Amino acid sequence: MENGHDDEQGAAGAASTSGDKRCAWCGARNPAGAERCQQCNAAFPNPEVDAALQRDSEERIAEALDVLASQKRRRPWRGR
Repeated sequence: MENGHDDEQGAAGAASTSGDKRCAWCGARNPAGAERCQQCNAAFPNPEVDAALQRDSEERIAEALDVLASQKRRRPWRGR
């Protein structure tokens, strides 16, 4: 162990500064363009897909809240 790094991070550690990804789940190093971790198969974040999922989720939540509000207006004696 030298400078706080173990032997496993030796030469491979130098390559990680060139754009390799480190898995947040298992800590394994992966190639920069990898979509999934080679060690544990966890998916790496994809900002475009994440943004689309966020938009779709917000739309579905808004639609569900509208349905609940309309049901509440039709039956004011039930619920608050």
